[in-house]
Amino acid sequence: MGSIIVVSRSNQTKEPTMSDFLLRDVDSHVIEQLKRRACENGRSLQAEIHDTLKRSVRLSKAESIAMLKALRGRLPASTRDSTEDIRADRDSR
Repeated sequence: MGSIIVVSRSNQTKEPTMSDFLLRDVDSHVIEQLKRRACENGRSLQAEIHDTLKRSVRLSKAESIAMLKALRGRLPASTRDSTEDIRADRDSR
C-alpha cells in the first residue's frame, strides 16, 4: 500500500549513525491509534513510533545467545545445587 524511503546519513567516523525514513500511505486508523498511545504514554507521536519500532525488532538467535552469555558472565558463580530446595518447596504444597 505504501512505500518507505530510507535516507542514510554519511558517516566520516566509524560511530553508529541514525537514519531518517519517510513512511507514506499510512492508514488514518493506524495514525490515530499511535497518537492515542502516545498521549497515554505521555510522549510525542515521533517518540511513540520510535518505541513501537524498537519493540517490534527481535534479536536474531545468535544475538540472543551472545546477550545471554554476556549476562551469565556477570552473574556470580554458584556451586550450590537447588534440587533440594525445589523438592522441599514442591512437597510443601
